[in-house]
Amino acid sequence: MSAFFVCPPLTETAGSAGAMIELADMTDSTLWHIYYSGTDAYAMPPEVLDALDRQFACSGCHFLLDDVPSVPDIPVLQKIPKNLDMAPAGSLLFGVMSERLRDALGVDITNHLHFGAVFLEGEKIPLPHYAFAGKGPMLFLRAERPWMMDGKPLSEARACSVCRRTLYGGLGKRYILREEVPVDVPVLWTCLGGLVIGEATKKRLQGLRFRGVRFEKIGVRDA
Repeated sequence: MSAFFVCPPLTETAGSAGAMIELADMTDSTLWHIYYSGTDAYAMPPEVLDALDRQFACSGCHFLLDDVPSVPDIPVLQKIPKNLDMAPAGSLLFGVMSERLRDALGVDITNHLHFGAVFLEGEKIPLPHYAFAGKGPMLFLRAERPWMMDGKPLSEARACSVCRRTLYGGLGKRYILREEVPVDVPVLWTCLGGLVIGEATKKRLQGLRFRGVRFEKIGVRDA
């Protein structure tokens, strides 16, 4: 079962004197990684997943390609609980969030994320959830420590031989380089259906209780 998490409060500095952080400026604010936290799985029919993989994913790393023009409506084999605010769709393609979380992120979230409906296979009425992907490049978060094999560190990054994107991995706290943070968007999307938001966006979520959603601070470092 997935747990409930309450969106943590803003930092004291960000909330002092009623200061408002501009929605577009993420470079100087604390960044938060929000992602699914649980053990439930909601698979798509294999034939649908194969077709979507061929249409939308890189044939090398199988992650969703950058700058997809849209997100299709997707069927799932199990009904997603109404109060589950993030869920895995059984692939490396699209994330799934609840209608409640999408509404909490604000009406302008559609300027930065594509959305598609989610259906239970064989039914026509959509679930109160949306499949989503970013309108910009996917973000692969870096990690403080590399993976280890036979006592030796592995490189934290490798380039996909097909799409040439750098696929970061590793252990420990996640971070992003300052040069990788755009100044004109309030939300970034990450692999495996996560999001990175700044404090201005997070302020909209402050104090709300979400099921199956983990909030973690990530660092912003100079190269």
